[in-house]
Amino acid sequence: MADKIKSFFQQKKKNAKFMNAGKGYKLTDSTSTRLASAEPAKPVLRAEPTEEAKVAGQAALARLEAKKVDKPKFNTGKEKIENCVETLGKYLENIIKDPVMEKYWKIRMSNRIFQEKILPVEGALDFLKAAGFDQKVLRHNENEEDFLVWNPDNCNIEELVILSDALKSAEQIPIELDRNLQVLMPCQARVRNELPPSFFTISPEEIKREQQLRTEAVERNQMLRTKAMREKDEQRILRRYKFAVLRIKFPDGLILQGTFMVHEKFRNVLEFVTENLAYHEVPFSLMTPDGIKLVEECLEKTLLELRLIPTAILEFSWNTSDGSSCSNMPTGYLKEEILSYIQSI
Repeated sequence: MADKIKSFFQQKKKNAKFMNAGKGYKLTDSTSTRLASAEPAKPVLRAEPTEEAKVAGQAALARLEAKKVDKPKFNTGKEKIENCVETLGKYLENIIKDPVMEKYWKIRMSNRIFQEKILPVEGALDFLKAAGFDQKVLRHNENEEDFLVWNPDNCNIEELVILSDALKSAEQIPIELDRNLQVLMPCQARVRNELPPSFFTISPEEIKREQQLRTEAVERNQMLRTKAMREKDEQRILRRYKFAVLRIKFPDGLILQGTFMVHEKFRNVLEFVTENLAYHEVPFSLMTPDGIKLVEECLEKTLLELRLIPTAILEFSWNTSDGSSCSNMPTGYLKEEILSYIQSI
């Protein structure tokens, strides 16, 4: 009985292998006849993309081109900048004190101090070129290396003294965020950017990714987690945001908009509103749309801590806590020069 079962399955395998072998040929047929009888493969015709797809493709290409544009670099790190300024000062002082000594005219670019303190700082090479240094290839220890060589014809001693004094008196310029101040009418605030339907088309890879994220979220929610673990997950999600756009809505319908860093204090928001008010000496208060008044305890809290990210709308009102009547409060809110920011529709 066992042999019959074994023989049955062996026959099944042979039949399956025979069926998958493809089209059969006679033994008398030549190879050229077989190739000639084979039907040529038809090219797959690609459908013409729709206008919406073309617009979406052009937008994607524009974003890629924008990423290729070189962004301006800024020096960060106080210690790194101070070390660079100190080294640059020594280069100039050596020439100023002893302009005849030609060894001070040359800076070997492969030198460890130059590589660590000068080269990583943006603008340091430009400063040396402005001081009269030219890049040349010179022989050093039987090898050719790159040097920066000072040329008195490019920059004389008097000019080096001026550059040295300017280097010593230079102060670090802090980077400030542009508030991108805007004044909007109510109808402008409600404007929405219409996107083509193809923008919302999801590829199979994106569907799989979304399903994976939802599965992970369900599994994470089913786990028993402490309050600290939940807060840690929430903070990780919030850390994705670097900027916040806040809109201050006034009773007359105008909206004042500004951009802030998420780690800025709420005090900075109040200062932004105050400097744009026509009557900055009158006390006021800001309130969230759900009726929560942002009191003095919120002044030292960050926008991240107050959950005013990535966008939030705050309602403005004059502070009448001293018992004064609302009718005695100013009717205008923003300065005349700020009202000129209103864009025509």
